[in-house]
Amino acid sequence: MTRTLVPLAAALAAAPFLVATASAQGLTIHSANMTFATGALSPTTPTAPELDLRATAGGPDHGYRHGWFYRLAGDPQEYAFAGLGPSTASVTAAQDHADRDFADVDNRGLLRAALDCDTYSTGATTGFATSRLTVRNVSAVAQTIDLFAYVDLDVGGTFNNDIAIGAPMLHAVRDWTGVQIEVRAVDADRSDVLAHPLLLNLLTDANVDDLGNHAPPFAGDYTSAFQWSAVVLTPGEQRSFTLVLAVDETATDAAVVEAYGRGSTAGAEIH
Repeated sequence: MTRTLVPLAAALAAAPFLVATASAQGLTIHSANMTFATGALSPTTPTAPELDLRATAGGPDHGYRHGWFYRLAGDPQEYAFAGLGPSTASVTAAQDHADRDFADVDNRGLLRAALDCDTYSTGATTGFATSRLTVRNVSAVAQTIDLFAYVDLDVGGTFNNDIAIGAPMLHAVRDWTGVQIEVRAVDADRSDVLAHPLLLNLLTDANVDDLGNHAPPFAGDYTSAFQWSAVVLTPGEQRSFTLVLAVDETATDAAVVEAYGRGSTAGAEIH
């Protein structure tokens, strides 16, 4: 398999602040040595955006793709949170928080959503990145939703040589360089670890797919997905779902980022 690694952080360095109208652009954030970048959304090819994850300036890119998918009860397949429907995006002045808001997910009149990404350094080569999706039911009836977080890592900037160990919702992924990235899906109930592109194909095909709970150990081209199943949202209710990426850190030690994406309430917090 041949893949091209796109240095998103370098491409976006010239645009450190993205205004609210830049909904289709990629977003990049920094905290000292840590860089996290999520690629542009595509309304024509709904898939997981590109991912850059670096723990040192100019160091290897440990990411390849990361994105969120959903399925409402009765839907014939899963759908990506993509470039369909009105959306806005921005990066804070401190450049350590990115926000992408979906005012009407897929123009269905049923959901609003906000993706909040944060990164923070804990040392010269260590740190965290969090990807937090908040979904709100804006319809007049209850909605049952399944959420999926997809992750494709290339630890050390290479693929096909990753080794994953751990539990179903907490993976530790490393390669020959010795760098280890912990991937944690907070309160998810299903997961999978499979070689690229099997999981991405499941989430983007025209069928209903639930994850099969294939847990580590795994060796090869690491991709994973996590599922929050049959979440019921009453009218006006919103819930948040969190994925943590920890570079040479323990993902269970990730700090909660106040005020962003903590939307598991009946009140409106999406901004």
